Amino acid sequence: MSEGRGQDPRQYILQVVVTLALDTSTPDGSVAVRRDGAVVYARGGDGSRPHGMRLPGEALAALEACGLTLGDVTLLAVGLGPGPFTGLRVGLATIEGLAFATGLPVVGVSALDALAVAAARAEVSAREIAVFLDGARGEVFAARYAVVPGSPLEARAIDEPRAAPPVDVLDAWHAETARPDVFIGNGAIMYGQDVIAVMPGARLIDAPLVAPLVAELGELRAAVDGATPLNALRPVYVRRPDAELARRRAAAPRVG
Repeated sequence: MSEGRGQDPRQYILQVVVTLALDTSTPDGSVAVRRDGAVVYARGGDGSRPHGMRLPGEALAALEACGLTLGDVTLLAVGLGPGPFTGLRVGLATIEGLAFATGLPVVGVSALDALAVAAARAEVSAREIAVFLDGARGEVFAARYAVVPGSPLEARAIDEPRAAPPVDVLDAWHAETARPDVFIGNGAIMYGQDVIAVMPGARLIDAPLVAPLVAELGELRAAVDGATPLNALRPVYVRRPDAELARRRAAAPRVG
């Protein structure tokens, strides 16, 4: 999608007829369709069923609900996480399969970036945003963003994402004199009391569905940078997958 490069991203979005987006950074996940720059379909999934049992069926059902087919789609967008390893791989495999079948361009979007944009829009007085996604095992996937009013993405990453228990993340940020005034994400809600204890006055925001934001940010990034090559499409891994950690533990020499 290199023809979009260098032009006003908003003008490019109006040229994108249909964007189909998936996000599997949470057990529920979500699917969205944007048409002519507006969301026409957005729905969360059933987290009691694995993503592998629901995709690509949910994506095709989203198009059908809008009276569309894959032939009407112009751009595919996918959430890159961080999140459960298996879910992310299913989401990427689904989008890659659709891209191979149709030749459509693909753009990957970090779920952390997407939620930071949602927070910047919801809290116009915010200066610094923290995104907490539930990382299981008592940890969160966390990242900080500075609000940049007037910029296309509205928020800029301050540091690299990290995975750690929420109190450890907050202590590290406190030592760095970081003062996020807005927290967003399912991890922020889950560990809200920890947040408030360390960051008094911080506001917690419910996390919206991620797929509509993935669709919109995917269009913006396609306008600026073009599509993501399929061989460069990678999940955001803040920590190593459990299977890899288990292999390392099994291969480690025993002491005593």
